[in-house]
Amino acid sequence: MPTLGEPRVGTGVCFAPFQGTVWRSRRRRRIRQTLRGTAREGASERLASSDFRVLEPACVRSARAGPPNDVDPGYGSATMRLAHITDLHVERVPEASDVFNKRLFGVVNLYLLGRSGHFSRAVQDALPGAVLAARPDRVVCTGDLTATATDAEFEAARQLLTGLGDMPFDVIPGNHDVYTAESAGRFSRYFGTTETRRVNAGPVDLCLFDVCAPDWQSRGFATEASVAVLGATLRQSDRPAILCIHYPLRGRRGQPYGPSGRALVGADAVEALVEATPQVVGVLHGHEHHGFRTSVGRRDVPIFNPGASGYAYLPKKHRTAHFNVYDVDATGIRAVERYAWNGEAFAAEPGGAYASGG
Repeated sequence: MPTLGEPRVGTGVCFAPFQGTVWRSRRRRRIRQTLRGTAREGASERLASSDFRVLEPACVRSARAGPPNDVDPGYGSATMRLAHITDLHVERVPEASDVFNKRLFGVVNLYLLGRSGHFSRAVQDALPGAVLAARPDRVVCTGDLTATATDAEFEAARQLLTGLGDMPFDVIPGNHDVYTAESAGRFSRYFGTTETRRVNAGPVDLCLFDVCAPDWQSRGFATEASVAVLGATLRQSDRPAILCIHYPLRGRRGQPYGPSGRALVGADAVEALVEATPQVVGVLHGHEHHGFRTSVGRRDVPIFNPGASGYAYLPKKHRTAHFNVYDVDATGIRAVERYAWNGEAFAAEPGGAYASGG
């Protein structure tokens, strides 16, 4: 397996420039930030820079070189591969009795205004196999498994994800998974607890933080009490942790995420906690269907969103499904591979992760 100092030529993989040989000195960072006007603009420019090194995708490496890790995968490993899926939006037409609430607007949006065509059952069916082919050690999903949170959709999503076999799998709900007041608690019946928790994932912990509640808009809610629980959970251990949350903390240009009707209420408090907690070495999220990477805070904590993993292939609208695979060690996310649906299968993104821009 290549190290940071030994890149191989290929497609679909780029080292995240947050460590060692890729990041330059703090002094150079400050100079670069000053020249670009603000630290936020500087962080965004760095994340889009050519410092990302293009490498051979893991599915090609592994076919020739054996296991993707130099140590056994699993708990206590020095390295791991973490797959990240999000926003599948599994749809099933609801019963008439299910639409006398906010779901009526969802049905109109999906089946009369055409949003249903934004997602593809064929892509969703292909996702588990594609994820396994990328040879991760673990999979995390950052929400929106369903479109309108009916029992039929949850059952379909659960059946779909059985395609991951016995792969360790962690999941949090998205706003579509708590679409109506009557659907509250339905996610837990199909996918388990939504409590804020740390999960030992080998070299790092995953900190799973649910901020979703029924809302007539599309907002999430990081309340004072829930942020306090998150802080206590992060302080349970000195081990490095990756925060998994449905909503973005920042937009694709590094700005506070908006509009307010679909943003996280209390995002500033979560962001402040991330900045103040050195154990947090990365943030993974979904919600925004066109993927992007950015960073947050003076520590430049990396943030990744692969984009919707259940999207239909609509190249004229620059839409397709994606998922990410991260190489992770005790210092954080060292590299990212991004896979895109090309109309027939998932393949490493041409030109490297995020080369398509969304």
